[in-house]
This record gives sequence, C-alpha cells and structure tokens, in this order.
Amino acid sequence: MNGRSSVPAECPARRRALRLALSGALGAMGAIGLSAVRAQSPTPPFPTRTVRLVVPTGPGGPTDLLARMLAERLQAQWGQTVIVDNKAGAGQMIGADAVAKAAPDGHTLLLASDSAITINPGLYPKMPYDPQKDLQPVSQLASLPLLLVVHPSVPATSVEELIRLAKARPGALAYGSGGATSRMGVELFRTLAGIDMLHVPYKGSGPMVQALVANEVQLAFDGVSSSLQQVRSGRLRALAVGGRQRLVALPDVPTVAESGGLDYEAGAWLGLFAPAGTPREVVLRVQADAARALDGVAMRERLSQMGMTAVLSMPEPFGAAIAQETVKWTRIIRQAGVTADN
Repeated sequence: MNGRSSVPAECPARRRALRLALSGALGAMGAIGLSAVRAQSPTPPFPTRTVRLVVPTGPGGPTDLLARMLAERLQAQWGQTVIVDNKAGAGQMIGADAVAKAAPDGHTLLLASDSAITINPGLYPKMPYDPQKDLQPVSQLASLPLLLVVHPSVPATSVEELIRLAKARPGALAYGSGGATSRMGVELFRTLAGIDMLHVPYKGSGPMVQALVANEVQLAFDGVSSSLQQVRSGRLRALAVGGRQRLVALPDVPTVAESGGLDYEAGAWLGLFAPAGTPREVVLRVQADAARALDGVAMRERLSQMGMTAVLSMPEPFGAAIAQETVKWTRIIRQAGVTADN
C-alpha cells in the first residue's frame, strides 16, 4: 500500500452533471421562496385608487362620525383618498345593498350598525341582500350601550318601579324608537318583563329624543351618545344601562339586570364590511389598518366621549357573533309579533 486512496477521481463530465443538478435545486428553492413571499402580499395590491366608505345613515349620527374619524386615519396610512358616502334609507338597506353589489376588491367598504346586519333579516321577509352571504365581515369597530331613559314626569326611579307602573297601566306608557336597534331594545325588555306599551316610531334617534324631552313618549332605549347630554341636563332621567356593565360616564346608573332582576342584555355595535368574495389578504389588510387607526389612549377617550367603546375583532369571530345575534333577534321579533310596519 502506498497510502493513496484507491477511489478513482471523478471524471469532468460527472462534475458538470453535479453542478447542473445543484444549480437546478437552488433555482427551484428560490422559486418556492418567491412564491411564498408573493402569497403573503395582498393580491391584487391594495389600495390602488380612491376607497369609498359607505355609511347607510345620514350625516351627523354615531355611524357617520365614526366613519369620518376612520376615513381620515386610513387615508393617512394608505396614501389614497378615502371618501365617506352617506346612502341613507330603507332601514340602512340602501347603503348595505350598494356595497353587497360592489366589486369585491376592497375599494368599496361598508360601515354599518347591527340593524342592517342582524335585525333586518327578522323584520323584512324580503331583502335585496343577504347579510351573511353577500357581505364579508372585516371587524367590529365599536359598541354602543343602550340607555333606558324616561321623561322626568314618569313616576318611576328604577326598573322595578317602571315595570310595576306599566303593569298597572297596560298600554298607557308610550315608548319611542329611532331605528331597529332602539326598537328591539324595548321589545326585549317588554317581552322579559311581560308588559304592554304603545310603540311610536321616529325617523332617527334625534327626533325620537326630542319627542321624549317633549313628553310625546315617556320612555326609550336610546344610544348613550344621543341621550347623555339630555340626562346630564335633567331633561331626561336614566334608569338603567342595557349592557352587562355600568358606564364610566354614568357610574351611579345600574344595569337592567342589576335593578330589574331581568336577564337582559342589549346594545348597538358598529362594524366594517366588504363585499363577499373580497380577497382574504385585502380583508386582513383593512382589518389591521382599521385597528391601528382606532387604537391608542387618545382615540379611545374620544370614542368614550361619544358613548362608544372600541371593539376591534378579527373577521371570523365577528362573523360567528353576527350569526348568533341574528338568531337571537329573529326569535325575539317573532315572539313579540314585530314587523317592519308596526
């Protein structure tokens, strides 16, 4: 043995073959990596032009105010114009339907309340859109607790006293509603308490609160943002909060469950939606940017002053909650015999 290896040296042809195989493998790995990067980015790129944020109510209300705050901040993030388009009418269905039929590319979005999504299906046998099939949930944005308010002339200072008064005078008390949410707030209360009251509808929370202050109706479940000032001025009396927790703005006002012994929970919410079929990457981009826009102590304090609480959710949990709430309100609507006409 001379100490040299007995393995024959590789021929030039074999070395070239190995180099070609290695080069092909590296190229394939690079292609896979590039595909993975592309898969993580929005397809198509978003946004590429003006984004229209449809509000299915008129200017000035809670939905419109939140939409304008959100639009301003999204525009700063995206470098694209974001316009608020008020399309009021037909219980929010005109605006919601416009978005349901828009191109599913994320450039047309809907900011609506629970009325258009979870209450209308129980009120209207025929709707121009199916909220759960034609609209893609993006994120809940805010919750708006309902406040049980009465005219100061009503001889009741608690939920229990109001229930006793209503039972002693069936049909004598009139309640106002400024939309489906406030209507359902009273219908749930009326059903649980077993009382009979007269319903008087108004076109919006503003006219309803004015009628309540004028004693045209005696009580209502209203959004905190539109009734808080009247409560603080003494023109209305707050009896209870519709949610499970007391309000920071009215810490001495109990919840309905606390003061009336009823398993009651009702409130409004505002959420963001896209047309069904919008790419998931775009939906997640909008959700993340909306959450960023409404985050921060200053923004949460501003929302609190408007009677809102920021609630930022992912699309799937939001969609599941919508499905459950739709079943709840449809059941209550049928039990109470409520229709869109009464």
